[in-house]
Amino acid sequence: MNRVYQIFANGTEMGCFVAASEQGAVGLYIRDAGYKNLRDMALSLSRTQQSLAEEIVVEDVREQYDEVLSCMRREIRVHGENASLQTLHGYYEDAFLLGNILRDTDHLCAVDVDSDVAEVFGESGFRVSEEYQDVMIEFVSESDTEEEEAA
Repeated sequence: MNRVYQIFANGTEMGCFVAASEQGAVGLYIRDAGYKNLRDMALSLSRTQQSLAEEIVVEDVREQYDEVLSCMRREIRVHGENASLQTLHGYYEDAFLLGNILRDTDHLCAVDVDSDVAEVFGESGFRVSEEYQDVMIEFVSESDTEEEEAA
């Protein structure tokens, strides 16, 4: 099964590649950069294959996405209604960006960030609110919910 991998070299994002493995993604990156293989790249840059390979970082985008959702769950589980809205909003932004990468790179990938975040929030009282083109994370108590329903 193919996965989406994000490639970094020397701390710079080089792009996202769909491949069956990390090695396959690195091979795609190297060919995308205009080289036949790692050996050809090393020769062209007067470097060793090992030194180049050590500078290439490969991250599975779906694993990153799932980890962000896990961090959101942990924040809510540990802190309850006192969870940091700023922290949750940061996680939401990360999930949104990673979700877009997954959708844009692998059109067969079924990611729905809003549904996934709503599932994470569950009955915690947190929700995503969109006002004036801004996305906010807010905590809504039961009394707030009752007041909204009455209005």
